[in-house]
Amino acid sequence: MRLTIALTMLPALALAGPHKYDVSDDAKLDKAVQAELHHAADHNCTERMTGDFKKVVLVGSFANDRGCMAEGYFADGVYVADRGKSAPALAASGWSDAKKRGDLAVAWAKEMTGDSFAGDPKAVAGKDGSVVVTGWVNDPVGMIPEQHSEQLEFRFTPAGDVTTKVLAQKTTKLH
Repeated sequence: MRLTIALTMLPALALAGPHKYDVSDDAKLDKAVQAELHHAADHNCTERMTGDFKKVVLVGSFANDRGCMAEGYFADGVYVADRGKSAPALAASGWSDAKKRGDLAVAWAKEMTGDSFAGDPKAVAGKDGSVVVTGWVNDPVGMIPEQHSEQLEFRFTPAGDVTTKVLAQKTTKLH
């Protein structure tokens, strides 16, 4: 009897969808992180995004030997475990408005690269609702006086999922 009741409830549970949390302040974010990740939120590794992505909260944890490590994010209160999945963040930021997609795609590409584009990236909208963003990204200069750069392509599907591809690389001696 119990098994029958449990099995009849499964379709209802599947239709309920992911849990939506109120993450509007640090105390509420702490509860949401505890519920999803089963550990306390590390506020040194958590970032409330601004601008176009004000409904997105990036979550990370700290390890002494690695520093901050990405864990996932909340998009409009729903936890997304894989930061590589951009569609929920873009949906929470207005992706459904086709006129905003180019700007949102560029803004997301800048977030993914730490805003290290050399110049302004270019966005091209497809007739199917997709967007392709391309631009050169400079790696930080270290002890060797060289500048390493990559031309990247961010291909956003009509749903807002993104894939990244390296189109070209170059290294420039600085001295």
